[in-house]
Amino acid sequence: TWSGAVGTADGVRDMRPDDQLAIGSITKSVIAAQVMQLVEAGELALDDPATDYLPADLDFDTNEATIGQLMGMRSGIPDYVDALWDSLSTDRQRSWTTAEVLELVADSRSPAGDAYQYSSTNYVLLGLVIEQVRQRPLAEVLRDGVLSGNGLERLVFQPEEVPTEPMAMPSGQSSSALEAGGGYLPSLAGATAAGAAGAMASDSASLARWWSRFCGGELVSEASLTEMTTSSWIVVLDEAETDNYGLGLLDGR
Repeated sequence: TWSGAVGTADGVRDMRPDDQLAIGSITKSVIAAQVMQLVEAGELALDDPATDYLPADLDFDTNEATIGQLMGMRSGIPDYVDALWDSLSTDRQRSWTTAEVLELVADSRSPAGDAYQYSSTNYVLLGLVIEQVRQRPLAEVLRDGVLSGNGLERLVFQPEEVPTEPMAMPSGQSSSALEAGGGYLPSLAGATAAGAAGAMASDSASLARWWSRFCGGELVSEASLTEMTTSSWIVVLDEAETDNYGLGLLDGR
């Protein structure tokens, strides 16, 4: 194996290969893999209505979207991120709840299944689905599921799991940014507002190990991998443009 690093971690010290940092929406791939483990276990199906697996007291319009439509960003449910984006830099130690995040989602809906629309709301809902099915906190389900095994200890789901040194702060920010952010990457507000849509942090080696195991069929079956990338989830927008988002995976070619 080979590892290396370039640049600076905070605008001051040199970046290290084992620096831990927020991985944002790569979290969605981990969550999608966990959902596929539930599918393989017969605990839910991609064509099932998501509302069947959400808490009974959740007052939220799921637009009759299925589990697969949430995973593939085709639920028709709008995103919430713009509504809180500015506050993530001004109120970095706020701890957001899932209920508070869902309250920010606009009432408008487009028909489920009709079109791709990137929305982190989908994965916030999938996090609730996983917890409801397993009756355990999401962080525990992940650690016993798709995050189990040696070498993944620093691939963490915040805030239940805490990042550890060494950590890379954003460019131009010193290590004091960690304290200002409540000890999380990029901050307590960022992690709790993102939840199942983007709360994770990792170093590069841990993430590479996870991806290798995932693509190698160690975490989900070959059939599940095929389902996550199958053409049935790829929508041709026009002759020149194809939506390349599968189930928690983006084909960046």
